[in-house]
Amino acid sequence: MQILVSCSECLKIDLKKSKAKGKRTKKINGQAYIQINDQNVYEFICPQEHKNAIILQEEKFELLFESAANAILDGYYREAVSSIASGLERFYEFFINIIIENNGINNSLFEKIWKLVKNQSERQLGAFLLTYLYHYNKFPPVLHDSQICFRNKVIHNGFFPDYKSTIEYGNKVLHILYEMIFELKKTNQMDIDSLTKKRMSKLAIEAKRISNNISTVSNPSIINLNLSLENFKPYNLENYLLEIKDRRKLIRNIIF
Repeated sequence: MQILVSCSECLKIDLKKSKAKGKRTKKINGQAYIQINDQNVYEFICPQEHKNAIILQEEKFELLFESAANAILDGYYREAVSSIASGLERFYEFFINIIIENNGINNSLFEKIWKLVKNQSERQLGAFLLTYLYHYNKFPPVLHDSQICFRNKVIHNGFFPDYKSTIEYGNKVLHILYEMIFELKKTNQMDIDSLTKKRMSKLAIEAKRISNNISTVSNPSIINLNLSLENFKPYNLENYLLEIKDRRKLIRNIIF
């Protein structure tokens, strides 16, 4: 998956030109698509040779779902199911991190323990189930056995799903995520903000090693954790695919 980034220096120049002309420029200079990485920090040198360090704000599970949506749109259904399944597992990790933050547990200690479970999906699920039970004193929303079988069939048996089954699986996982994120926002928004601040501070240190010209970007997401509780609404996957199509057309007209 690729993300759209902008050169902050070029944007400043375009802004000055727009103010001088009294109208916005139709084409935006210093923008390009770059391949997503696992660090969420990017080096981007624009055609005018301005060196940028760019921090991507989204959590890993948000990016995996965005990757899945784009894969569906491009006809890669098996890859989409894989990204959706991985996104759910990364949400489990995110959820546990929030509860760790809420209880003031040392993060380095958590990371040592997480290494013991992070390579096995069943252990991650078990850790999440017990953490959710401890925090909310109730059973969490989970996938049905048929959906778990579908996921395993695709991931482990090389099964190629069709569009309909991919959408059904994606919508079910999204429904589970929306329910839990909405609950987290009601009970633990301060912990979400605190964890985000710590993560962004670490990324800023890495960005500083690339360039002093640092900017933070937010990539559109079907989940959009940054939204306030009042604006946090569930998305239907097929409706979101239409939004991606429109966004692609818009960006193509602005850049090219």
